[in-house]
Amino acid sequence: MNFTNSTTVPPYPVSEPATIVPVLERRVAGATGGIVQILWDQQGLSTIGFLHRTVYDWLQSIRPIIEGDGPAESEPGLAITAALVSVANHKGDTCEDRDLSLIFTVGRSCGSSPETRSRLLAIVEQIQDGVAPKTIFDHDSANRSVLAVRGLCVPYLQAKLESVSRSTGLELPRRLHLVPVALWPASRKWLLTFVLNVLVGHVPSEDVSGNELRVLHLRLKTLEVLLQGNFAPRRVLRAKFKAQRNARAHDFPPQFWDALYAVLDGKGFAELTGVDPNWTPPDYVPED
Repeated sequence: MNFTNSTTVPPYPVSEPATIVPVLERRVAGATGGIVQILWDQQGLSTIGFLHRTVYDWLQSIRPIIEGDGPAESEPGLAITAALVSVANHKGDTCEDRDLSLIFTVGRSCGSSPETRSRLLAIVEQIQDGVAPKTIFDHDSANRSVLAVRGLCVPYLQAKLESVSRSTGLELPRRLHLVPVALWPASRKWLLTFVLNVLVGHVPSEDVSGNELRVLHLRLKTLEVLLQGNFAPRRVLRAKFKAQRNARAHDFPPQFWDALYAVLDGKGFAELTGVDPNWTPPDYVPED
């Protein structure tokens, strides 16, 4: 299947692992010279992994070169996302949270062209109803948007705003725009708190993977898209961000707070400059 232009989610393989795995082991070893391998855990389950962590680091360092040498318009992230959607649909109501998180983690690595975003949206929308866990919403489309926000999957959120519906499903109802937050329904309060935690809260180390500055950029881009989607009044967000900055100013570089307010004021997203490239977030201490 050509994933360059396809938006079709491949069928989940029904062959027995004993048949599939030996074929994969030969193909992976032949294509990568052994630096990528089929690994087995204590439960006898197989995954694909690197020979050593340094292999991953090296490949990341030359990733632009590898992608530049690939076919024109190739977007490997779309192929991987489609495969992950197939896995999630196969598991159905037994699908785990990690399976869904991977879909949006990989999806956020896809290119930023309108065509790529459109294909990503078409792929993710093929997650079958009932697979994504319910949050505060009964509508599966809104639940997928919540998962996308958590995963900082900007291309997917942008694609929803560019689609026919022009909606992420997270828009604040018009009747609540002039209503104090204290009088909002519990579901909207939950969503506001959830989004604030994503934007200026703690990001688990496994989601950062050594790319802390990239995560800061993704937070800012996610905020920009949510504002375009009329997620909440800017005055409400400004007050909430001010409270967070007063309480946790040192959790982020000052340049991040400045850029966040610039996005909030409608000045647009700008790459962070002047931040120590080796910056890492402080150790996380859970609140009591």
